[in-house]
This record gives sequence, structure tokens and C-alpha cells, in this order.
Amino acid sequence: ANHADRVRGLVLCNSGGLIPPNLFIRMFCRHMARRFEKAASGDAGFPVWFRRYYQQVLPRPEAAWRREEIVADCEKAAPVLAEAWRSFAEPDADIRPVLRGLRIPILFAWGLRDRILPWFLVRGLARRTPGARIALFDAGHAAFLETPEAFDAAFMDFARSLPEREARAPA
Repeated sequence: ANHADRVRGLVLCNSGGLIPPNLFIRMFCRHMARRFEKAASGDAGFPVWFRRYYQQVLPRPEAAWRREEIVADCEKAAPVLAEAWRSFAEPDADIRPVLRGLRIPILFAWGLRDRILPWFLVRGLARRTPGARIALFDAGHAAFLETPEAFDAAFMDFARSLPEREARAPA
């Protein structure tokens, strides 16, 4: 946002910060942060819970390899995910005002199976965003892992549509 002149386009893949951070959202995010924090305190049930959680995050078989890698490192991932979920509850996690001010092409690449960030919560904003293009996928949270061919095609189509950057003189 501070240097939009250096950016030709933006791709948002099931991104947080695009729905109003109401009380429910903040409570849910804090709950998820606490769940991941429990792993650091040696919660014996965490690996089982984490496997079920990631089965929902990456539900398609095409992403099984990546899901298994993530699940195998659940203790390493837990502190990072706890911090991420804590940050999602903060007021500055709301990027809607920033998005409204951008005047660059934006691709909303959304997995329709995402249970935490469902498309219906974001579609109004996406449709009202200047320069937005929308690509919807039969995927969970990460279409680029779950439907890579379809994602690649949508991404390449978007990338080819971007305006050429003007050459800048060295500073």
C-alpha cells in the first residue's frame, strides 16, 4: 500500500483481514491461538487435533503430501500458528481500508471449501474492489496446493493481463 507504484498486481488466496473484525471473529481467533499455544505446553492430544484441523484446511487429495508434511511438524508449526491467530484478532489485521485504496489489479483466488474463510463472507468486498478479478476453485484454504493446474491457469491469465511497468531511472 505504501509503494503501490512498485506493484503490478496482487493475488489474495483465502486471505484474512477481509471481513469486519466483530466480537465473534476476535473471540474465535483468540480461541484458535490458545489451541495452538497448548501444543507448546505439551498437550498430548494436540497432534490428533492438528491432523483433523489440517484435514479441513487442505481437504483435497492433491494436497495430501503437503498436509502430511505440515502435520508431521505440528510442534514446530504451533507457535507460528498461535502468533498468526493472535494477530488476526488485532484491529490492524483488518486490511479492508488498505484494499479500498489500492489502484492495482487484484486477483481474489478463493477455495470454495474453506470453512474458516468462506467465500460468501468476502464476495461482496471482492466484487466492489476496483481492479478485482475473481477465480473460484473447488479447494479448501490453499487452491494453489489443492488444484494446482486450475490455480496456475488462473494466475497466468491474471499475470498476462497486468499492465507493463514503466521503466524507472536509477535513483
